[in-house]
Amino acid sequence: MSGFGGLVSASVIILVFTVALIFLVNSVLLGAQLYDWKTSMLKSVTSSKPKPHIDSGITYSYDSSTLVKLNVTNIGDKGLRIKDFLKSDLIIVYHNGTVRKAVKLEYNDSLSPNTWKIARVLIGNREGDFLNPINTASKSGIWDPYETLELEAWLDDVIDTGKSWGVVLALPNGVVSTAEF
Repeated sequence: MSGFGGLVSASVIILVFTVALIFLVNSVLLGAQLYDWKTSMLKSVTSSKPKPHIDSGITYSYDSSTLVKLNVTNIGDKGLRIKDFLKSDLIIVYHNGTVRKAVKLEYNDSLSPNTWKIARVLIGNREGDFLNPINTASKSGIWDPYETLELEAWLDDVIDTGKSWGVVLALPNGVVSTAEF
């Protein structure tokens, strides 16, 4: 009987060991799948932000100031509420004579010196905004994907257009776009 009892004991131990091994392998595989799922979710969340792309820029210089017009298109998958967009940082880097300057502009509907505003909304080459219309006075609406905002910025300085100048637009969500002209 002791031979048979030893065989049963060994079988039970092998069975417990096998079940434990299966549980361990499943836990590792489930953990790896969970990690892959969390990683893909994180990628989808971070890749679905609004992404500005500065399409064009032009300057109009006056005696002691410069008007800058920029076209910025949302090439991301998500829209951005205008009340959040108006908190964006707009920085213009330029030369005035031999001095290189960088000016951070504040948003202002009335466009006073060293400020910027949204002049109009374009879809393709047509003016107008039909989906989530933007109203800067009430700070409502959404900058939807593939809409272009024409921004106007007024510097109380003259940009030397014979030298390159650049723009940095940083959204409140951390996405940054730059362009050099």
